[in-house]
Amino acid sequence: MIITASNDLNEETIDALNKQGHEVDAFGIGTYLVTCIPRLLLAGIHSMQKTMFRLYGKEGYPLVDIMIRESEPSPKAGERILCRHPFLESKRAYVVPQHVEELLQCYWPGTSSMFIGSF
Repeated sequence: MIITASNDLNEETIDALNKQGHEVDAFGIGTYLVTCIPRLLLAGIHSMQKTMFRLYGKEGYPLVDIMIRESEPSPKAGERILCRHPFLESKRAYVVPQHVEELLQCYWPGTSSMFIGSF
C-alpha cells in the first residue's frame, strides 16, 4: 500500500514527521507553495481563471512558481516581483526573473476548465 499525506503540509510538519520515522511514501503540498504578491493565489476553488508561471534566475535554475489571475499582467523577464516566503508569511523578498515560462495550457475554457501543465 502506498501512503500519501496532504492537507496544509509545510516544511516544519514534514520535518517533524521525518524525525518521528513516518511511513509516508509521498506528500501532497499545495497550500504552502511559493506565491508572489501582488499575484497572490489563496487556496481554494475559484471561478476565476488562473495562469501559472515558472520564474528562472541568472544561472537558469527555477526560482519560484506563481499563479496569477488571467486578468492580471503576466510576469516579465527583468521585472522585479515581491514574493512571500513559502512558510513564514512575514518574510518577503524581491525576485527578478531572467526567464519566464508559462506552465499551464487551457484546453477547455469555461467555469470547469481542464489545465495540463508541468509541475
